[in-house]
Amino acid sequence: MLSLIALLFNPAAEILDIIFLDHFALHGPRSSDPM
Repeated sequence: MLSLIALLFNPAAEILDIIFLDHFALHGPRSSDPM
């Protein structure tokens, strides 16, 4: 069961990492946003 959950959430985590990495790559860490 845990392995199935890991298989389901691993791609989602990778997609989120890609989205956040793209966001920081586009806007940079020194943007006007507080986060």
